[in-house]
Amino acid sequence: MASKDAPKTEHLKLEDLEKVRQEFEKKIHEIKSESDETKRKELSEAYDKFRYVNFRYWEPVDETLDDKDEKPPEKDEDGRWQLDKGGNKDPKTWKVVPMLRNPNLFKIVDDKNVNIADLYHTKENAEKAIKDAIEKAEGGIDVTPPPQPEPGGDEGPYPAKSAKMASVQRGPTQRNYASGKKPDNTIEKNVKEIEFTDYQAVVELANDCDWAHDDNFSIKLGGTHMGSGWFDNSLEVYTGRTGLGVEPDHPDTDLFVVKGPSIGDTRGKRFKYACTYFTASNKTELWTNFGDGWKKQVEGVDVGKFHPKSEVDEFQLRIDGFKERNKPPTIIAAWVSEI
Repeated sequence: MASKDAPKTEHLKLEDLEKVRQEFEKKIHEIKSESDETKRKELSEAYDKFRYVNFRYWEPVDETLDDKDEKPPEKDEDGRWQLDKGGNKDPKTWKVVPMLRNPNLFKIVDDKNVNIADLYHTKENAEKAIKDAIEKAEGGIDVTPPPQPEPGGDEGPYPAKSAKMASVQRGPTQRNYASGKKPDNTIEKNVKEIEFTDYQAVVELANDCDWAHDDNFSIKLGGTHMGSGWFDNSLEVYTGRTGLGVEPDHPDTDLFVVKGPSIGDTRGKRFKYACTYFTASNKTELWTNFGDGWKKQVEGVDVGKFHPKSEVDEFQLRIDGFKERNKPPTIIAAWVSEI
Protein backbone atom coordinates (compact mmCIF):
# COMPACT_ATOMS: atom_id res chain seq x y z
CA MET A 1 0.00 0.00 0.00
CA ALA A 2 1.31 3.46 -0.84
CA SER A 3 2.70 5.54 1.98
CA LYS A 4 0.53 8.33 3.35
CA ASP A 5 3.70 10.44 3.45
CA ALA A 6 4.13 10.25 -0.31
CA PRO A 7 4.38 13.69 -1.94
CA LYS A 8 1.23 15.27 -3.32
CA THR A 9 1.07 16.13 -7.00
CA GLU A 10 -1.70 18.63 -7.53
CA HIS A 11 0.75 21.33 -8.69
CA LEU A 12 3.26 19.15 -10.54
CA LYS A 13 3.51 19.37 -14.31
CA LEU A 14 3.66 16.30 -16.52
CA GLU A 15 7.16 17.12 -17.76
CA ASP A 16 8.37 17.31 -14.14
CA LEU A 17 7.02 13.84 -13.46
CA GLU A 18 8.70 12.55 -16.61
CA LYS A 19 12.04 13.81 -15.32
CA VAL A 20 11.42 11.98 -12.04
CA ARG A 21 10.49 8.84 -13.93
CA GLN A 22 13.69 8.97 -15.99
CA GLU A 23 15.71 9.32 -12.81
CA PHE A 24 13.99 6.30 -11.29
CA GLU A 25 14.55 4.16 -14.39
CA LYS A 26 18.24 5.04 -14.25
CA LYS A 27 18.43 4.31 -10.52
CA ILE A 28 16.70 0.94 -10.90
CA HIS A 29 19.11 0.04 -13.69
CA GLU A 30 22.08 0.92 -11.47
CA ILE A 31 20.87 -0.89 -8.37
CA LYS A 32 19.54 -4.14 -9.91
CA SER A 33 22.85 -5.88 -9.12
CA GLU A 34 23.13 -4.28 -5.68
CA SER A 35 23.81 -6.93 -3.04
CA ASP A 36 23.15 -4.66 -0.06
CA GLU A 37 19.64 -5.60 1.12
CA THR A 38 19.25 -2.31 3.02
CA LYS A 39 19.80 -0.29 -0.14
CA ARG A 40 17.43 -2.50 -2.10
CA LYS A 41 14.76 -2.02 0.56
CA GLU A 42 15.23 1.76 0.44
CA LEU A 43 14.81 1.69 -3.33
CA SER A 44 11.63 -0.35 -3.05
CA GLU A 45 10.11 2.06 -0.52
CA ALA A 46 11.06 5.04 -2.69
CA TYR A 47 9.62 3.37 -5.75
CA ASP A 48 6.30 2.79 -3.96
CA LYS A 49 6.09 6.51 -3.28
CA PHE A 50 6.95 7.25 -6.91
CA ARG A 51 4.17 4.98 -8.17
CA TYR A 52 1.79 6.66 -5.74
CA VAL A 53 2.67 10.02 -7.28
CA ASN A 54 1.97 8.67 -10.74
CA PHE A 55 -1.39 7.21 -9.78
CA ARG A 56 -2.46 10.43 -8.05
CA TYR A 57 -1.48 12.65 -10.98
CA TRP A 58 -2.50 10.73 -14.09
CA GLU A 59 -5.90 9.53 -12.99
CA PRO A 60 -8.17 10.52 -10.09
CA VAL A 61 -8.58 7.35 -8.05
CA ASP A 62 -10.88 6.09 -5.36
CA GLU A 63 -9.61 7.72 -2.18
CA THR A 64 -10.04 4.43 -0.35
CA LEU A 65 -7.07 3.10 -2.33
CA ASP A 66 -4.86 5.83 -0.87
CA ASP A 67 -6.25 6.38 2.59
CA LYS A 68 -7.50 3.02 3.82
CA ASP A 69 -5.91 1.73 7.01
CA GLU A 70 -4.55 -1.78 7.35
CA LYS A 71 -6.84 -2.83 10.14
CA PRO A 72 -6.17 -6.13 11.92
CA PRO A 73 -9.00 -8.66 12.08
CA GLU A 74 -11.39 -8.69 14.97
CA LYS A 75 -10.08 -10.39 18.10
CA ASP A 76 -12.40 -13.35 17.70
CA GLU A 77 -11.07 -13.88 14.15
CA ASP A 78 -7.37 -14.03 15.05
CA GLY A 79 -5.23 -15.67 12.38
CA ARG A 80 -5.83 -16.62 8.76
CA TRP A 81 -4.61 -19.99 7.48
CA GLN A 82 -2.87 -20.15 4.09
CA LEU A 83 -2.04 -23.83 3.75
CA ASP A 84 -2.62 -23.69 -0.01
CA LYS A 85 0.37 -21.37 -0.62
CA GLY A 86 2.67 -24.34 -1.11
CA GLY A 87 4.35 -24.29 2.29
CA ASN A 88 5.73 -27.25 4.22
CA LYS A 89 2.80 -29.13 5.75
CA ASP A 90 4.81 -30.35 8.72
CA PRO A 91 3.98 -27.96 11.60
CA LYS A 92 7.25 -28.90 13.31
CA THR A 93 9.01 -26.81 10.64
CA TRP A 94 6.93 -23.69 11.36
CA LYS A 95 7.95 -20.56 13.24
CA VAL A 96 6.46 -17.15 14.13
CA VAL A 97 7.76 -13.88 12.63
CA PRO A 98 6.39 -10.31 12.39
CA MET A 99 4.42 -9.49 9.25
CA LEU A 100 6.35 -7.40 6.73
CA ARG A 101 3.54 -5.00 5.89
CA ASN A 102 2.29 -4.60 9.43
CA PRO A 103 4.95 -5.49 12.03
CA ASN A 104 2.37 -5.10 14.81
CA LEU A 105 0.86 -8.38 13.60
CA PHE A 106 2.44 -11.82 13.31
CA LYS A 107 2.47 -14.67 10.83
CA ILE A 108 3.57 -18.30 10.68
CA VAL A 109 6.10 -19.38 8.04
CA ASP A 110 7.80 -22.67 7.25
CA ASP A 111 11.53 -23.48 7.09
CA LYS A 112 11.72 -21.74 3.69
CA ASN A 113 9.76 -18.65 4.84
CA VAL A 114 6.63 -19.60 2.85
CA ASN A 115 3.46 -18.29 4.49
CA ILE A 116 1.43 -20.80 6.51
CA ALA A 117 -0.88 -18.34 8.32
CA ASP A 118 -0.99 -14.62 9.06
CA LEU A 119 -2.90 -11.81 10.81
CA TYR A 120 -2.23 -12.84 14.44
CA HIS A 121 -2.54 -10.07 17.04
CA THR A 122 0.11 -11.56 19.32
CA LYS A 123 3.13 -13.80 19.01
CA GLU A 124 1.64 -16.01 21.74
CA ASN A 125 -1.52 -16.63 19.70
CA ALA A 126 0.54 -17.68 16.67
CA GLU A 127 2.74 -19.96 18.77
CA LYS A 128 -0.37 -21.56 20.23
CA ALA A 129 -1.65 -22.17 16.69
CA ILE A 130 1.57 -24.02 15.88
CA LYS A 131 1.29 -26.09 19.06
CA ASP A 132 -2.33 -26.98 18.24
CA ALA A 133 -1.37 -27.89 14.66
CA ILE A 134 1.38 -30.22 15.88
CA GLU A 135 -1.08 -31.96 18.17
CA LYS A 136 -3.63 -32.31 15.37
CA ALA A 137 -0.97 -33.52 12.91
CA GLU A 138 0.02 -36.25 15.30
CA GLY A 139 -3.64 -37.19 15.35
CA GLY A 140 -3.90 -37.24 11.54
CA ILE A 141 -4.96 -33.78 10.33
CA ASP A 142 -5.63 -33.40 6.59
CA VAL A 143 -3.72 -30.38 5.27
CA THR A 144 -4.05 -31.21 1.57
CA PRO A 145 -4.59 -28.00 -0.48
CA PRO A 146 -7.98 -27.72 -2.17
CA PRO A 147 -8.16 -28.86 -5.81
CA GLN A 148 -7.75 -26.36 -8.62
CA PRO A 149 -11.11 -24.82 -9.58
CA GLU A 150 -12.84 -25.88 -12.77
CA PRO A 151 -13.13 -23.40 -15.67
CA GLY A 152 -16.53 -22.45 -17.03
CA GLY A 153 -16.88 -18.76 -16.36
CA ASP A 154 -18.56 -16.17 -18.56
CA GLU A 155 -16.95 -12.81 -17.79
CA GLY A 156 -13.68 -14.62 -17.05
CA PRO A 157 -12.40 -18.13 -17.81
CA TYR A 158 -13.34 -19.25 -14.28
CA PRO A 159 -16.43 -18.42 -12.19
CA ALA A 160 -15.57 -15.60 -9.78
CA LYS A 161 -15.68 -16.42 -6.06
CA SER A 162 -15.31 -12.81 -4.98
CA ALA A 163 -16.28 -9.30 -5.97
CA LYS A 164 -14.11 -7.79 -8.71
CA MET A 165 -11.09 -5.78 -7.63
CA ALA A 166 -11.12 -2.70 -9.86
CA SER A 167 -7.94 -1.43 -11.49
CA VAL A 168 -6.28 2.00 -11.37
CA GLN A 169 -4.99 3.54 -14.60
CA ARG A 170 -1.65 5.20 -15.25
CA GLY A 171 -1.30 7.04 -18.55
CA PRO A 172 -1.39 7.33 -21.41
CA THR A 173 2.09 8.79 -21.10
CA GLN A 174 5.65 8.23 -22.32
CA ARG A 175 7.82 5.34 -21.17
CA ASN A 176 11.55 6.00 -21.06
CA TYR A 177 13.98 3.09 -21.00
CA ALA A 178 17.17 2.90 -18.93
CA SER A 179 18.77 0.99 -21.80
CA GLY A 180 18.52 4.01 -24.07
CA LYS A 181 15.89 2.43 -26.30
CA LYS A 182 13.60 4.91 -28.07
CA PRO A 183 10.72 5.96 -25.76
CA ASP A 184 7.25 4.46 -26.24
CA ASN A 185 3.74 5.66 -25.62
CA THR A 186 2.36 3.54 -22.80
CA ILE A 187 -0.70 2.90 -20.66
CA GLU A 188 -1.20 0.67 -17.61
CA LYS A 189 -3.97 -0.76 -15.46
CA ASN A 190 -2.93 -1.83 -11.95
CA VAL A 191 -4.41 -3.71 -9.00
CA LYS A 192 -2.51 -3.96 -5.71
CA GLU A 193 -3.05 -5.78 -2.40
CA ILE A 194 -4.35 -9.04 -3.94
CA GLU A 195 -4.73 -11.51 -1.07
CA PHE A 196 -6.30 -14.39 -3.01
CA THR A 197 -4.33 -17.63 -3.36
CA ASP A 198 -6.02 -18.50 -6.69
CA TYR A 199 -7.18 -15.67 -8.94
CA GLN A 200 -7.78 -14.46 -12.47
CA ALA A 201 -6.88 -11.13 -14.06
CA VAL A 202 -9.32 -10.30 -16.86
CA VAL A 203 -9.17 -7.49 -19.42
CA GLU A 204 -11.42 -6.55 -22.32
CA LEU A 205 -9.87 -4.56 -25.15
CA ALA A 206 -10.77 -2.94 -28.45
CA ASN A 207 -7.63 -2.79 -30.58
CA ASP A 208 -8.81 0.32 -32.40
CA CYS A 209 -5.62 2.41 -32.61
CA ASP A 210 -2.61 2.84 -34.88
CA TRP A 211 0.70 1.30 -33.84
CA ALA A 212 4.25 2.63 -34.08
CA HIS A 213 5.57 -0.94 -34.03
CA ASP A 214 4.58 -4.46 -32.98
CA ASP A 215 4.48 -5.05 -29.23
CA ASN A 216 2.67 -7.12 -26.60
CA PHE A 217 -0.42 -6.85 -24.48
CA SER A 218 1.35 -7.75 -21.25
CA ILE A 219 -0.34 -9.16 -18.13
CA LYS A 220 1.86 -9.34 -15.04
CA LEU A 221 0.77 -11.20 -11.90
CA GLY A 222 1.72 -13.87 -9.36
CA GLY A 223 3.93 -11.63 -7.20
CA THR A 224 4.92 -7.97 -6.92
CA HIS A 225 6.71 -5.47 -9.15
CA MET A 226 9.48 -4.31 -6.83
CA GLY A 227 9.44 -7.13 -4.28
CA SER A 228 9.16 -10.79 -5.20
CA GLY A 229 9.06 -10.29 -8.97
CA TRP A 230 6.18 -11.67 -11.03
CA PHE A 231 5.16 -13.52 -14.18
CA ASP A 232 5.00 -11.50 -17.42
CA ASN A 233 2.62 -13.11 -19.91
CA SER A 234 2.19 -11.84 -23.45
CA LEU A 235 -0.23 -11.59 -26.36
CA GLU A 236 1.52 -10.09 -29.39
CA VAL A 237 -0.36 -7.32 -31.20
CA TYR A 238 0.39 -8.14 -34.87
CA THR A 239 0.62 -11.94 -34.83
CA GLY A 240 -1.34 -12.96 -31.74
CA ARG A 241 1.69 -14.93 -30.51
CA THR A 242 1.09 -16.11 -26.93
CA GLY A 243 3.54 -17.01 -24.21
CA LEU A 244 4.47 -17.03 -20.54
CA GLY A 245 7.47 -15.15 -19.17
CA VAL A 246 9.09 -13.94 -15.96
CA GLU A 247 10.34 -10.69 -14.47
CA PRO A 248 12.20 -11.86 -11.37
CA ASP A 249 14.03 -8.59 -10.75
CA HIS A 250 12.85 -5.36 -12.41
CA PRO A 251 13.72 -4.44 -15.12
CA ASP A 252 15.16 -7.86 -16.12
CA THR A 253 12.49 -9.69 -18.12
CA ASP A 254 12.50 -12.99 -20.01
CA LEU A 255 9.44 -13.25 -22.29
CA PHE A 256 8.02 -16.34 -24.05
CA VAL A 257 9.83 -18.81 -21.78
CA VAL A 258 6.85 -21.09 -22.41
CA LYS A 259 5.55 -20.61 -25.95
CA GLY A 260 1.90 -20.85 -26.94
CA PRO A 261 0.29 -20.66 -30.38
CA SER A 262 0.00 -17.61 -32.61
CA ILE A 263 -3.72 -16.92 -32.92
CA GLY A 264 -3.70 -14.14 -35.53
CA ASP A 265 -3.59 -10.36 -35.87
CA THR A 266 -5.49 -8.60 -33.08
CA ARG A 267 -5.71 -5.21 -34.83
CA GLY A 268 -9.25 -3.98 -35.43
CA LYS A 269 -10.71 -6.60 -33.08
CA ARG A 270 -12.50 -6.50 -29.75
CA PHE A 271 -11.61 -9.35 -27.41
CA LYS A 272 -11.10 -10.54 -23.83
CA TYR A 273 -7.75 -11.67 -22.51
CA ALA A 274 -7.03 -13.23 -19.11
CA CYS A 275 -4.29 -14.82 -17.05
CA THR A 276 -4.58 -16.91 -13.89
CA TYR A 277 -2.31 -17.71 -10.98
CA PHE A 278 -2.54 -20.70 -8.62
CA THR A 279 -0.27 -20.21 -5.61
CA ALA A 280 0.04 -23.80 -4.33
CA SER A 281 1.17 -25.18 -7.71
CA ASN A 282 2.92 -21.98 -8.88
CA LYS A 283 0.93 -22.29 -12.09
CA THR A 284 -0.10 -19.58 -14.53
CA GLU A 285 -2.37 -19.77 -17.58
CA LEU A 286 -3.17 -17.51 -20.55
CA TRP A 287 -6.71 -17.44 -21.97
CA THR A 288 -8.40 -15.52 -24.83
CA ASN A 289 -11.97 -14.97 -25.96
CA PHE A 290 -12.62 -13.43 -29.39
CA GLY A 291 -16.38 -13.86 -29.11
CA ASP A 292 -16.40 -17.64 -29.48
CA GLY A 293 -15.86 -18.57 -25.84
CA TRP A 294 -12.83 -18.79 -23.58
CA LYS A 295 -9.87 -20.81 -24.91
CA LYS A 296 -6.77 -21.71 -22.92
CA GLN A 297 -3.79 -20.91 -25.16
CA VAL A 298 -0.89 -21.88 -22.89
CA GLU A 299 -0.13 -22.85 -19.29
CA GLY A 300 2.98 -23.46 -17.23
CA VAL A 301 4.15 -24.58 -13.79
CA ASP A 302 7.36 -23.12 -12.32
CA VAL A 303 7.88 -21.10 -15.51
CA GLY A 304 11.58 -20.41 -15.93
CA LYS A 305 12.14 -22.23 -12.61
CA PHE A 306 10.89 -19.03 -11.00
CA HIS A 307 8.75 -19.07 -7.86
CA PRO A 308 7.77 -15.61 -6.55
CA LYS A 309 6.68 -15.55 -2.92
CA SER A 310 4.71 -12.62 -1.56
CA GLU A 311 2.24 -11.93 1.24
CA VAL A 312 0.07 -10.10 -1.27
CA ASP A 313 0.22 -9.93 -5.07
CA GLU A 314 -0.14 -7.23 -7.70
CA PHE A 315 -1.54 -7.22 -11.25
CA GLN A 316 -0.62 -5.01 -14.17
CA LEU A 317 -1.87 -4.72 -17.73
CA ARG A 318 0.82 -2.89 -19.71
CA ILE A 319 0.49 -1.76 -23.31
CA ASP A 320 3.38 -0.04 -25.13
CA GLY A 321 3.98 1.04 -28.72
CA PHE A 322 0.75 2.71 -29.87
CA LYS A 323 1.41 5.54 -32.33
CA GLU A 324 -0.43 8.54 -30.88
CA ARG A 325 -0.02 9.40 -27.19
CA ASN A 326 -3.68 10.13 -26.53
CA LYS A 327 -5.08 7.36 -28.73
CA PRO A 328 -4.23 4.05 -27.04
CA PRO A 329 -6.29 0.90 -27.62
CA THR A 330 -9.57 1.12 -25.71
CA ILE A 331 -9.43 -0.69 -22.37
CA ILE A 332 -13.05 -1.59 -21.71
CA ALA A 333 -12.42 -3.48 -18.48
CA ALA A 334 -9.54 -4.66 -16.29
CA TRP A 335 -10.16 -6.45 -12.99
CA VAL A 336 -9.12 -9.28 -10.68
CA SER A 337 -11.25 -11.86 -8.86
CA GLU A 338 -10.74 -14.91 -6.69
CA ILE A 339 -11.41 -18.27 -8.37
